[in-house]
Amino acid sequence: MTDKATIANLALQLLGQIPNIVDLDSDNTQRARDLRNAYEPARLAALRAHAWNFATVRDTLAATATTPAWGYAKRYALPPDYVGQLRFSKDHHGSRKPPHRIVTDRNQSGTFIDTDEGSPIYVEWVSNVTNTALFDPMFVEYFAAKLAEKVAFQVTGKANLAPEMRDYAADLARDARWADAVDTGRDEPDEGEFLAARAI
Repeated sequence: MTDKATIANLALQLLGQIPNIVDLDSDNTQRARDLRNAYEPARLAALRAHAWNFATVRDTLAATATTPAWGYAKRYALPPDYVGQLRFSKDHHGSRKPPHRIVTDRNQSGTFIDTDEGSPIYVEWVSNVTNTALFDPMFVEYFAAKLAEKVAFQVTGKANLAPEMRDYAADLARDARWADAVDTGRDEPDEGEFLAARAI
């Protein structure tokens, strides 16, 4: 079963290190502390990078009583577990992206969708999944590569390893997009900014 130690050990293996973390939360070695400090930022970045099937939530949202100050007619509160990869529409075809903006309002608590779409809207988003038992195997590989990227220099002292891990993670993300495209019945994956940036 996948757990935090498994992901940390995969990251160490990618860096050419001995994978001997037993419990990431209690291990007090320096490299375990480095991995522990990087774990949450790497997990959130890995989740946000792709519309992972295992982490995707679908729901309907009703407009809030408060409307945007300008630019759009309606405001919808995003759930607290929202990480990214928003898809929504008025007619339950969540792959469409109407004109909108995601905002954090200083006068209101939370993150919101500002749009002209009338209430309710049908929404898909990547949620903040922390239970490692739910992680897709391809996500585990990608997450481990992102974690290795973040700790590469601290753990090995080699400056060249972080860019290598970044490139490797990008390759894994591309494979995961194609796999998810098959699972969701799309003809091809929605490329988005993450992979488009790799092509430049």
